[in-house]
Amino acid sequence: AEMTLNKVVDCNTFVRVARKFRFFTFEVGPAVKKQDKDASASFEMLLGEWKKIEEMITELMVVLEGSRIAKRLEQHVTVLKKLFQEKTDSEQAWLTYRCAVAEFTACLRNKDRAFANKKAD
Repeated sequence: AEMTLNKVVDCNTFVRVARKFRFFTFEVGPAVKKQDKDASASFEMLLGEWKKIEEMITELMVVLEGSRIAKRLEQHVTVLKKLFQEKTDSEQAWLTYRCAVAEFTACLRNKDRAFANKKAD
């Protein structure tokens, strides 16, 4: 109210008001403290789907250790686990999940083709 009545703002008044409303501090963490009900349901469903394939993806990462595919899968898994802990961005979690599943299925498909080619020879 002090600053809205005058066209010119006193420097001391501005600094006092800025400190009062913490304009100079930056908080780390999610911007929104409340969680949307739809986002919560989305995370629960995604977590259920993730639990079904998590072990298979982990096994594939062990088998392909050191390869580019294993590193990409590891990145997806790390980001997904972080998003599950924070539960802030369900859309990003779904995107990361789909990317991990796409990498996983592409790897298995390529392995099946290589196996079929060896068998045909």
